[in-house]
Amino acid sequence: MSADLERACLGAMILDGDAAEMGLGVLRPEDFFYGSNKDIFLAMSALYDRGSALDVVLIFEELQRQKAAERVGLEYLKKVCVSGTSLNIRQYVEELRHNSFLRRCGAMGRELAEAAAALDDTKVYEVLDRLERDKEEKSGLLDGAAIFEEHLKSLIRRRKEGNIQGISTGFVDLDAYLGGLREGELYILAARPSMGKTALALDLARSVAKKNEKKKVVIFSLEMAKEQLVSRIYAGEYKADNAIFSIKEKDERNWEKFLANLEEHGAELDRMLGRILIDDRSYCRVQDMRMLCHGVKSGIALVVVDYIQLMQGTGENRTQEISGISRGLKLMAKEFQCPVVALSQLSRKVEERADKRPMLSDLRESGAIEQDADSVLFLYRDEYYFPDTEKKNQAEVIIAKQRNGPTGTVDLAWIPESTTFRSLDRWTPTSKKSPWEEAGKK
Repeated sequence: MSADLERACLGAMILDGDAAEMGLGVLRPEDFFYGSNKDIFLAMSALYDRGSALDVVLIFEELQRQKAAERVGLEYLKKVCVSGTSLNIRQYVEELRHNSFLRRCGAMGRELAEAAAALDDTKVYEVLDRLERDKEEKSGLLDGAAIFEEHLKSLIRRRKEGNIQGISTGFVDLDAYLGGLREGELYILAARPSMGKTALALDLARSVAKKNEKKKVVIFSLEMAKEQLVSRIYAGEYKADNAIFSIKEKDERNWEKFLANLEEHGAELDRMLGRILIDDRSYCRVQDMRMLCHGVKSGIALVVVDYIQLMQGTGENRTQEISGISRGLKLMAKEFQCPVVALSQLSRKVEERADKRPMLSDLRESGAIEQDADSVLFLYRDEYYFPDTEKKNQAEVIIAKQRNGPTGTVDLAWIPESTTFRSLDRWTPTSKKSPWEEAGKK
């Protein structure tokens, strides 16, 4: 908290127009600890915004307009004007921002301690959110060439590991469009009831769990019990009939087949299921999910949330609650550097149209879901509405939004008795071809 540093920075900005442009563009009033220096900075900002020159006379006049001249004093302002050199402006700015960041950390640390002592977990996570955002801001302006160089290195490394940028979904065509599930991104998987949202989400979870030996897949199921989930995972993995898990199943041959399969594949099943962590509480908030994820020491490869409309949030109405939930899920993806797949219900408007395929406007209760999502995927099965369709036992994954790629539709095979999906051996014509597909034709 050096007064000399603050004076040197202000003096350099007064002496040099380029230094003023940099300092006023990056610094904020709260970056100055001493009141007189903060007043001078505010006066300089007001003059700069009006396109005025910065000199001792004009700054003092502005201080008078802001009723801060007596507090600062003309003699102190003159002292500031002869402090520092514009050659060191970048160093001054970086030091001031760093000192300011440390002061805020101290203040938030005290807030955090008070909230923890009061057992106020909502306040705890609110402070942690602010600290996380502040950490990102601390990085400041970065050189575009350096950013691109690091990004290129990452792309080269990932392409050596495979032909997609993220974690494989387990579906060849879907990987081609999405480039896999990317770290730090929020994927919304939405559909009307009984389309197979949970089934597809569990297929994604299985695929990621099998490919990541070190990290875990975390599933928050607010609707389906944990026993049902592991049964579905088994059926999806081995294309078994779900009826085997029903006490009404009387076919002894199916049961013997099930036991034989467990004996043969039990070890590999245990390895996969051992990488999947499940929480099936019907009441869960984003704060609860974050707390549980922080307890996963080995790291997280994927988070699945089933589903958004069953979650609890805060706000004056349900729309505000959903907005806070979707924003919290996006922040969770960034915090744990993993993809988050969140399931969502669609409104009944879908049923009123001749073409039942979902659209972005069908997302229930909040446009914030669409805004916060990096990708929005709709699941649609024509057979559900039209039993005589030619697309029997097929589903469409409609990529309605993708921040970093094309939109389009991918067809999957649907196996109803096992409630699971599989890749088809062909591409489905779409309005936009995947860049990966186009590259393969060259």
